[in-house]
Amino acid sequence: MNLERLKIFQKVAELRSFTGAAESLYMTQPSISKHIKALEEFYHTALFVRTGHGINLTPAGDKLLVYVNEIVNLSEEAQNALQELREITSETLHIGTSMTVGVYFLPDMLSSFKKEFPNINVSVIVKNSEMVSGEIAAGKVDLGLVGALMSNPPLIYLPFCAERLKLIVGCNHPWLQNPPQGPGDITKQLFLLREKGSGMRHMLEKKLEEYNLNLETVMELSNTEMIIRLVETGMGVSIVSEYAVARELKLGTIRTLDLPFMEIKRFFYMVYSREIPPSPALKAFVHFIEKGYTVNPEICGDAGS
Repeated sequence: MNLERLKIFQKVAELRSFTGAAESLYMTQPSISKHIKALEEFYHTALFVRTGHGINLTPAGDKLLVYVNEIVNLSEEAQNALQELREITSETLHIGTSMTVGVYFLPDMLSSFKKEFPNINVSVIVKNSEMVSGEIAAGKVDLGLVGALMSNPPLIYLPFCAERLKLIVGCNHPWLQNPPQGPGDITKQLFLLREKGSGMRHMLEKKLEEYNLNLETVMELSNTEMIIRLVETGMGVSIVSEYAVARELKLGTIRTLDLPFMEIKRFFYMVYSREIPPSPALKAFVHFIEKGYTVNPEICGDAGS
């Protein structure tokens, strides 16, 4: 069915006048009548009825108008969305990302994104999840990719991927022979952790809060690779992303402990401001991620709550 013909029907229904529709659309009245007649023949029913005061919609016309309004609105939305994409020329999208997302997800994301949107420039900064959320709230970056849900009302958090965090130890660690029997058994061990504000640190502390516990000894390091290397030496233990230790687990230089009371699941989130109108580049990236990455509820369940 011709979209322009449906728009003519919509205008006649709005004005309740063939003459008025013709004037509004800069057409002749016979041409308007011809299009309406073609619609009535197509649907095998009358759409308008003449009255002493002009014309009214028939019941069939009323029903058709509901669908025509939806069709026209969707057509206009599609046209506007495509126009926005055409207008993206040299716009720069500023992304803030946490360490895990920046190292293990973002490179593949950006490679695919640039193939689809070669005219969008991308600028990336890497900070912990809390700092990235703060940068977005301050309007310094357009979009964040983080590993923890922070309390920040002006921001929108959309989960796009999921994982389990792993408790890792060195190959000769005594826990391999005598695993901790409860949450209290792990608190005296030296934990090698990222700084406060990182997604992994946030999730570990949140888990320990469930047992009203705190770690007694912590060494803070700002680099996950350094944490893994130190765990390999037997200096301490840590909680890290399963993606971060895939290579070490394959080589056998690191071991993981699956303790039921220390199971930690989390989402990764896209984050952007609810107070700043999204740019065409931001809309394009969010839509791109939503198409390519999906949350796995079987892994994470309520990890984001």
